[in-house]
Amino acid sequence: MKVSREAQLLALIIAVRAAAAGQANLTSLDMKRYTDPQAALDTLVAGGWITGDVSKVVHADPIEATLVQAPGLTGLTNPPMGKHIRTRVSGWITRTIAAKPLKKTDAAGRLAALQLLLYTDPVTGRGVLGIPPDQPIAVPEPGWIIRDATGGYQLSEIATQYLPAPD
Repeated sequence: MKVSREAQLLALIIAVRAAAAGQANLTSLDMKRYTDPQAALDTLVAGGWITGDVSKVVHADPIEATLVQAPGLTGLTNPPMGKHIRTRVSGWITRTIAAKPLKKTDAAGRLAALQLLLYTDPVTGRGVLGIPPDQPIAVPEPGWIIRDATGGYQLSEIATQYLPAPD
């Protein structure tokens, strides 16, 4: 099953929110970043990644939350993260993908931004891509990173503002 980048980004957000209890709330505000939010939701339902009535999420009142189940995360005896960490990670993802430099970036660019930030040394702002320097990548936006001849990168000053906060 081919899964769009929009569905992948939504799956990441739901997985983090559902990590502790196997369920997550979605609002219409969560769906504003997607070009086809209903298709992203329908893909996750069709793949069995989430269950619940998602038909109303996209057009619901922004204060109305819809509960979805993430069957793969339901009933875990040892969840991958507790409430405090889950809240921090969820907040970081939300802030990062809503960042002004990424506002007009598609889901692939937002996923790339998150990945680049996660694999960057928080002290130096440097990271390694693991691909040849001449191979193109889905850069979130021009100026987000500066690639070097060794296959590594340096985050721009703007991008460093979105590095995950240390523990």
